[in-house]
Amino acid sequence: MKIVSIKNLAVSYGEKNVLENITLDISEGVLCGIVGMNGSGKTTLLKSILELVKIKSGEIRIFDNVLKNVRQKIAYIPQRATIDWDFPAMVEEVVMMGRINPKNLFSKPNKNDKEIVRKTLEQVGLINFTNRQISELSGGQQQRVFLARALAQEAELYLFDEPFAGIDKATEDDIILILKALQKEGKTIIIIHHDLNSIKDYFNELILLNKTLVAYGKTEDIFNKKNLETTYNGRLPMFF
Repeated sequence: MKIVSIKNLAVSYGEKNVLENITLDISEGVLCGIVGMNGSGKTTLLKSILELVKIKSGEIRIFDNVLKNVRQKIAYIPQRATIDWDFPAMVEEVVMMGRINPKNLFSKPNKNDKEIVRKTLEQVGLINFTNRQISELSGGQQQRVFLARALAQEAELYLFDEPFAGIDKATEDDIILILKALQKEGKTIIIIHHDLNSIKDYFNELILLNKTLVAYGKTEDIFNKKNLETTYNGRLPMFF
């Protein structure tokens, strides 16, 4: 089943072309990485799927539908740098946001909602931080909270923008184990990622992006020196 289908996508910011002629289909149950240098359009690709940016041309279908009809099936974690961590909210309150139905924003959490929040906080190792202010947590703990919010949503498609940036290795290892467990459940996960050393261990599929689509497919088939040189304009990171 095609979870995300993108055809001839183009996005511009003013006169600047950010994405051009992107066509790909992402299937159910994959853990897919998006790799590219700064300015290659990685975040814009995720935001296009979520209609957070205006596309210039092309079409995007999610679960063979338009976004407004399937939005609740999608969980999104943006870059940590874009989040206001000083906002006065408790850990439990942030995670409970994943249980809010957009069609009924003022409904009160029920017993099932509270139990799901408790289980997800246990899953990410933060059950003892339930009543802690989000601003008091470390970077890794904050990232775990937003992962818990995404898990509480019980989504089918997960979109993560650099979830491992600025966190410790132990937290990264814990998060990737949780994401791989989600994949085994048939969930589809798309992650913007920078560390080339962990690509083969983390992702079974890969999108190589440089404003246009360099390659998309199984990691073992496309993760090679030739494609990476194109992805990074010949300035290949110290990897191969």
